[in-house]
Amino acid sequence: MSAVLKSAPAGTKDAARPMSEDELAGVVKKLLADFGHPRAPIIEKIARGTATREQITRLGMYFANFTLISPNVLGMVYARCFDLAIRRKMFENLIEEDPGMRCGKKPHFELALDFVTRFSGMSEAEVFNYPLPYEVQDVNNFRLRVSRDVPVMVAMGMFGLAGEASFSPAAAAISDGLREHYGVKDEDQQSWIVHIEGDEEHGEVAEFILRKKVQALADQQLCIRLCAEYLDRFQYLWGLAEDPCFKLKRSALRELEAALRTA
Repeated sequence: MSAVLKSAPAGTKDAARPMSEDELAGVVKKLLADFGHPRAPIIEKIARGTATREQITRLGMYFANFTLISPNVLGMVYARCFDLAIRRKMFENLIEEDPGMRCGKKPHFELALDFVTRFSGMSEAEVFNYPLPYEVQDVNNFRLRVSRDVPVMVAMGMFGLAGEASFSPAAAAISDGLREHYGVKDEDQQSWIVHIEGDEEHGEVAEFILRKKVQALADQQLCIRLCAEYLDRFQYLWGLAEDPCFKLKRSALRELEAALRTA
């Protein structure tokens, strides 16, 4: 990590110089390579067929909770965006998430609810009433704070890269594993399938925003830090689905801060 950050301005004689597009994208991509979603052990276990049904059920419930507020997150950022082209892209994403008009035929939350109820045999009421760990709830608290308080382009770049860019291969691994090892039909796991192609596109849009719209040094540094924080929070979501006693062993944020001190 420190090698990637050698060109980052913080703490150097060029501290007033913003990073170039490639420098900024390189730092974020390094975070994704080290802490992105496909590296989560539970995803690897589902892909191999070694995850238990209990673990997959917990993941399904946590993911349903995640998708429940996605329209709120998108809506708050959308309301603050005055770039017409980017706002239209956001609207396309919003109608995917909430009314489900572009893919999946249902809102993403309903697709996630379909998966967990059909896979586990639980009722919708049981899913709604399942006690969520604080760390899983905090993923959504973080998303809502960022969507409300962080500069629009920083928020969009962070959500699209740390949240979606590496979610597409993770969703593909989960979907293939469910189909191959657990006999889950595609119609029963649309909550994962819709994210394979959709999140790849969203990640590409986010990289464009990062490169072209996040150009002030303070915004760049904030975006990198938020990416690290978001990836750590996702580690808890994945980890607690696998093991309710999960403890974070490697922190993206701590490693980023250590790299910045030595850059």
